[in-house]
Amino acid sequence: MKKTGNGSSRNTRSSSMTRSAVRSAGAGRAPSAQTRRASSSPSRSAAPSKRRKKSGGKKAGVIVASVAAVAVLGLGAWYFLLGGNGEQSILAKEPQYEVTNADGTVVKMTPSEIRESLMSDVFVDGTIIDDINVSGMTKEAAKEEIIKKNSATPPLTVDIKLDFDGEIESVDPSAIKLESNIDEVVDTAFNYLKPTGNEDDETLVQMYNDKQKLSKEPVTYKTAYTVKSDELTGIIEEMVKGKDTPVKEAVITGFDKNTLQFTYNESQTGRIFDAQKAAADVKEKLDNREYAFTIPVEASIEEPSLTTEMIKTEFGRITSSSSTTKPDADRNHNIKITCEKIDGLYLNPGESFSFNREVGQRTAAAGYKVAGVIINGQSGDDLGGGICQVSSMIYQSVIKSDLKVVERNPHMFPSSYTKYEGTDAAVDWPKQDFKFENNTPYPIALHAWWDSATSIITVEIYGHLLPDGEYIDFTGERISTTPAGAPSYVADASLPVGQTATERGAHEGSSAKSYQIWYDRNGNEIKRVELPITYYPVVRAIIHIGVLNPDGSVAQMNPDGSVVGAETAPSEDPNATSDPSASDSQPTGDTQPTGDTQPTGDTQPTGDTQPTGDTQPTGDTQPTGDTQPTGDTQPTGDTQPTGDTQPAGDTQPAA
Repeated sequence: MKKTGNGSSRNTRSSSMTRSAVRSAGAGRAPSAQTRRASSSPSRSAAPSKRRKKSGGKKAGVIVASVAAVAVLGLGAWYFLLGGNGEQSILAKEPQYEVTNADGTVVKMTPSEIRESLMSDVFVDGTIIDDINVSGMTKEAAKEEIIKKNSATPPLTVDIKLDFDGEIESVDPSAIKLESNIDEVVDTAFNYLKPTGNEDDETLVQMYNDKQKLSKEPVTYKTAYTVKSDELTGIIEEMVKGKDTPVKEAVITGFDKNTLQFTYNESQTGRIFDAQKAAADVKEKLDNREYAFTIPVEASIEEPSLTTEMIKTEFGRITSSSSTTKPDADRNHNIKITCEKIDGLYLNPGESFSFNREVGQRTAAAGYKVAGVIINGQSGDDLGGGICQVSSMIYQSVIKSDLKVVERNPHMFPSSYTKYEGTDAAVDWPKQDFKFENNTPYPIALHAWWDSATSIITVEIYGHLLPDGEYIDFTGERISTTPAGAPSYVADASLPVGQTATERGAHEGSSAKSYQIWYDRNGNEIKRVELPITYYPVVRAIIHIGVLNPDGSVAQMNPDGSVVGAETAPSEDPNATSDPSASDSQPTGDTQPTGDTQPTGDTQPTGDTQPTGDTQPTGDTQPTGDTQPTGDTQPTGDTQPTGDTQPAGDTQPAA
């Protein structure tokens, strides 16, 4: 649409202004003539008359010049207000727009002129209703002609069917009240391209151009026997009732440890039929004089976020961890019944697992037997020996499932059944626990068992599989070793001078790093997460020195273990440097170790070397004594809590 200024109007106004200016100039000359007439009137003397005449001429000249200047300024201001740059100004008339006539000629018209040309009390040229050219007719005349031509009898047969996603249902013919829509059609055709007063300039130009096209491209209408839209919508809404289905999420309800499958309630796709759209489609058919047809009823579909198919294909075994047990019947019995207690355990999102809570206190009444343990750093026997092998396998599977570790404590010594140092988890009722949280959006389940044929314990975790076939491995490595150091000597008045007894053998200390390693489905490493360091304390040997003299008196013992008055200091017991963990048993009892190996603090040393001295670390440097660094439980990565302190409980659980 091309908008131009009203040039002719502007030109006309310029001429008018010019004529006004001339008249003003003429008015400016009039006083001069009056002055001349005044000067020709009788006067008392000639000389004064001449002077007055000369003075009057000067005044007339000034007046003429002033009037001319005002006229010029006025003309300039008027030109500016009209828009001297060719654009419409605040005082200009309506803009003009280019429009195209039926013959293709382009003319310019104002919006008022366009609106006036569109207003009419008859049908526009090029209007056809039921093959009758009603151009130029009034509404009444056109309606009369249409009624004459058409029959007043509605169709005898109406067969309308609705397709609800494959379910075909007929519309009750008696519910369809057909009426002629002649009034509606005539009104629609009559009002076509007639302005309502709310159109903008661009719309008016388009309406004008469309009207001109009707001479070559007439608009046609058809009357029919149809039904009102609101009535039809009500009929179809009644038919839709009961056919909509709400969306339902699949819900996992449990885990079957026999089939190793999650149990669930099935999902349902949501489907809401659009009654209004179906009514519009039916009416369109009726308006086109179609009375036997089938309309597919459209429906909006909503899929659940968790479907039955997802549970079948995206849930299963996430990981598995296994290790071989010792040929110890009672120890293996303890491992077996512990696996049975946790087998099939099901955790919803956000729920936590506690080993001590699920397994309970290890008592004879609970079915546990006495097996090898290490008590206060030395070999012994206690109820529940061996169950830490179960908790360690759970820990490894938790890391490989990327679950959140809440509490984990390492053993006093690296366990022989773990392939890598730093991947074990000790438990002891009731003070030392292993805990983790299901921090995934879906349920998980544990599957644990001990195979008597192979002496292998296995712990698996089931849940939502890692994406794209990814999997996780858990490894570790020793990064430092600290010698056990000199024994600790204890004066023993029950032993004669010259005799010794070993209470506890020595054990070197060490530290280990562990890693959570992610792989893609093809075995390519994706990332490696380094977990905090695990510290295993130095254990000094404890040797009892006999100080009972033959006369029954008690001798004094020197710090180096020698007895005052004796010829030589006692030689170290050959067993003092043995590794008490060589029997693959860890303590399980309930008494607190009394030696130098048990930490009492809650903080983890930050160095990588093993303490060798007897002093407690106080800062960020590695202690040099042979006591265990405070807080000797090790966090296991990003999800490991900081409060896994070493329990003050009695014995380390059996490994």
